[in-house]
Amino acid sequence: MIEWTYGPQEHYRPVGVWVDDGANMTVAFTSPVASGGHARDVMARMQGEAVIPRDFLEFHVTDTLPPQMGDRGPIYDTDRYKTVAQCADAVVRHIRESWDNDARRWTKDLAVLT
Repeated sequence: MIEWTYGPQEHYRPVGVWVDDGANMTVAFTSPVASGGHARDVMARMQGEAVIPRDFLEFHVTDTLPPQMGDRGPIYDTDRYKTVAQCADAVVRHIRESWDNDARRWTKDLAVLT
């Protein structure tokens, strides 16, 4: 699931990713953002759980993140990566390399990662 923040140019920009595979999870960001603290707190609370709820990401797409702080979504499914860390690294790299903040669009679609 992509994490977005409301940037200084008054539009949302992608800044990170939440990844879970049902047993493991991680969050990763391109740089420190306000919403990152919330994401890390959620992940820390879940670390003791043996199984991640099936609707974990869906719930957090619609949770109470204030709009001025950011947004979340969409959720992508893939079996391309061996670990959640590998997936998170690939998505963060893609955000850094493929988001045109001035044009507010991807230069390469995220589908290339799935």
